[in-house]
Amino acid sequence: MDYILNELSINTLPSIIEARKALNTFVETCISAKKSLNFETLRIPEDVGSIYNIELSNGYPLSRWLHDTEVDYDIRQMAYQIVANPPLIKQSEIAESIIACYYYQSHEVKGFAATGILNTLAVSILTDNQWDCQEVAIRKEYFNEAEEVLTEDITIKHASQKQHINNHQAYFQELRNESLQKCKQIWEQREQLFPNLIFCGKTKKQLSSGLSSKYVHQIFDKLAALNNYLSYWSSGDFNLNDFVANNNVDCTDESDCTMQKYGDERKFSIGDGRSVYFRLHIKTGDLRFHFFPDPQSRKAYIGYIGKHLNTCTG
Repeated sequence: MDYILNELSINTLPSIIEARKALNTFVETCISAKKSLNFETLRIPEDVGSIYNIELSNGYPLSRWLHDTEVDYDIRQMAYQIVANPPLIKQSEIAESIIACYYYQSHEVKGFAATGILNTLAVSILTDNQWDCQEVAIRKEYFNEAEEVLTEDITIKHASQKQHINNHQAYFQELRNESLQKCKQIWEQREQLFPNLIFCGKTKKQLSSGLSSKYVHQIFDKLAALNNYLSYWSSGDFNLNDFVANNNVDCTDESDCTMQKYGDERKFSIGDGRSVYFRLHIKTGDLRFHFFPDPQSRKAYIGYIGKHLNTCTG
């Protein structure tokens, strides 16, 4: 599972001493989220830009803190693991935010919006006392069919110190249990739920062991969309552009560079002694599923469900 940085907590503190303290506390909070809640990757809103350029005091960006010998060496090393190439939150992952706006007090928010939509944890740098809490209230505004503005209050799970993390353990454990049950449902009822999909490769193991991700429900929805689309495939080759345009999915073909270098990771058996490359893949959050649309049977083989595989671009 991923957790998300609250961009509103990126503020300039009066001194380097205070900045050091805030960053130390932030790293300790992230480490606790990993160890106690099994969170894997810190995500940041696209608007933040390079996390290494974040300044917590004038002339004191994160990149300088990482080399500051006044900061404990082990803390800095752990920080490298947390902030090394943090993936951005893409709009396609939180499509709901396109038709709604999310606010914390008077500020429009991206990190908290993604946290609420994806039902995960937000973490803040403790640059202000308002972030010393384990829950944050935000407001969602959207239009109904009559073009009236509606509002909805949402409570976000939040942490800025280690002690906040312990209070979230029961909640996220229950989420993981639900995720595991959804994975088992996909596998055990695959023929009834998805008659146009054939699961192969290691998908049984990947689903039966549970996917450590908050995006499992989205994977279910994407599989259902693919299954439904295949019901109308009557002739010719699979039309990727039409599938994407009509199903609100992020689905792409692998580049030739990736296939030349890492093609074997995407090669799976589809029976009858045939092994093929599963170039097409649907992205949802931190998960990918690779599939092969078979023009003979007009069904799709699902060969892989999990974290993104190696690519030329990393």
